[in-house]
Amino acid sequence: MLRLVSSPPQWLIAGLGNPGREYHQTRHNAGFLALDELIESYHFGPPSVGRKFRGMLGRGEIEDIPVFLLKPTTYMNLSGEAIRAVTDYYHIDINSHLI
Repeated sequence: MLRLVSSPPQWLIAGLGNPGREYHQTRHNAGFLALDELIESYHFGPPSVGRKFRGMLGRGEIEDIPVFLLKPTTYMNLSGEAIRAVTDYYHIDINSHLI
């Protein structure tokens, strides 16, 4: 069950992949596919698309732990830009990343 929390999550789970139809359902998007499973399994709402973070960002809880789920909308080699933007904005400790 998704429960919104008042303070931002301190964990970031980023699933890496490449944008575009040619990469959909391929090994290049294994990270995106894994996040889709988490979203479905833990009943997250749909992630919001934001230019600020260069990705799709969802928020919810997994086993009572508040987390962000991030799908960078950059290509793989630029995914660090999206991760860094979320990390800096929400002051998430780098040791609290799952990528």
